[in-house]
This record gives sequence, C-alpha cells and structure tokens, in this order.
Amino acid sequence: MAFELFYGYDESAEPYAQAISDFAAQLPGIQVYNMVVPNHCEFGLPQRLKDQQGCTSQRENTQYIYDNLTGAVPVDIYDALNQHKEEYLYFNTDTHWAALGAYYAYEKFCETADVKAAPLEDFTLASYDGFLGYLYQLTAEDCLAMNPDRLDVYEPGYPYTAALSYDSGETFSEQEGINSSDSSMGYSMFLRGDNPCLRVVNKTKLIGRKLAVVKESYGNVIGPFLAASFDETYIIDFRSFEGSLPEFCQAHGVTDVLFLNSTIAANTYARVEDLYTLFP
Repeated sequence: MAFELFYGYDESAEPYAQAISDFAAQLPGIQVYNMVVPNHCEFGLPQRLKDQQGCTSQRENTQYIYDNLTGAVPVDIYDALNQHKEEYLYFNTDTHWAALGAYYAYEKFCETADVKAAPLEDFTLASYDGFLGYLYQLTAEDCLAMNPDRLDVYEPGYPYTAALSYDSGETFSEQEGINSSDSSMGYSMFLRGDNPCLRVVNKTKLIGRKLAVVKESYGNVIGPFLAASFDETYIIDFRSFEGSLPEFCQAHGVTDVLFLNSTIAANTYARVEDLYTLFP
C-alpha cells in the first residue's frame, strides 16, 4: 500500500471552518451541511508509523472544524469509517476512498439530514480489476504494480436521468449514465470525472428536497448514493464551476447544500480560496 500522509493542524483548518460558516450565512433558507473525509493513512497505518512520520490526528482535525462551524450542520463520519476500517474503504495505490467507504458516509449523511438511505443492494455493482492509481503513477513502485486495486462502481437501481454542465449550470447535456463504463478512466469513471456540474434527476423521489453537493474529487464516488435520496441532486466541483452558488441554488430550488472535502483539501488554503469563488 502507498499512503498520502497528513500534517494538518488547527491553524491550517481554521480558514476552512470560517469559510463554511461564511457560506452558510450567504445561503439563507437553505440547510447547509459539512462533511470532511479522513484519508487512508488515518485508518491504514499503525500509530507507531504515523508518529514516526510526524503525522497529525485527523480525528482531532475534523473535530476542530466541526466545533468551529456556525450555521452549518457537521456530518461526522469518522466513527462510521473507523468501525469498518478492515473493509475495502480506500484504494491502496491511489489517494481517494473507494465506493464502500463512501456508502458508509452516505448512510451517516442521510441520518443527519433526516432522509431515507437506499440499501446498498439496491445498486448494481460492476467491478474492474487492475486499477493503478495516482500514488503508483507518482512512485512507480513494483510492489504496487503487483498489487493493483479494484474499482467497484455502483450503478443506481432507481430510474434517473443524468446531465453534465461544462459552465455554470446554465446548459446541460444528457448522458447515458451517471458513471462511465470505460475502466481505462480509473477513478474518473465515477461521475465521469471532475466536471463543473452534474445534475441527477431521481424519477422516484417525491420528498420535495433538492441537494447541491459542493466537492473536489473525493465527492465523485459518493454521488450515485446521494442522488438516491433526493428529487434532484446537483454535484458541483468548485474548482471549475463558473457561477454563483447562491444564484444557482435559487434558480434550481435547492433546499440542501453539502460541502464535502477531504482532510487534505480542508487544510489547504488554495482550496479554500477556490471555494470563495462560488460567492462572488
């Protein structure tokens, strides 16, 4: 296995917590949530090695963020992941989490947001062996090449339509499905990669709620699950979306907004600056 090590601390997390609180104030009438996803080294490395490498605690870091939020509801998934850490929650050659980890996080979000979670068996699983992710590309280690990952792609069991916007959500083009079926795309199979906005219309939901997910790449794998629980779901990559989030939410009748980021992103000031571009 290869790991992306974590060195965040309270001061590096403070700008993110402040930003999410600022955003909640600029989205009146909308329920705002925040989920920070620990990465693999928190659960995959023994404590002695984390100590040896000078890693800091992602439990303490995420808790600091949640304790300093104002106007946004924290979605604390740490225990849910920790309880299942022996399962295939993270890739071993890539920096991202795998679909099963995202599903456990989805269950916790549904509990927090008071919506029904779809059972995992409602989704159709397609698995693709031989995935070598970014950490292999970075290191070219033979031991990683000999132990490739598996991509588990869960296709929705509910009837839906999916459409991509390559701008600010003004124009959408219909897609054949929410995920790609081209396994050569690797992690970009999920949600067809990092696009400005993906709209999923769930044809079976009549709960009167629409969700916008504001994310970086960690949000891709959880998208099909979240869309199972809302009438419409808009998945926005803040690094490329060109519009105003408040105006977008008003135009599309969004009732709930989930900010979802990895601990690395939440402790990287450049990512916080990218988030602020959604609020011109």
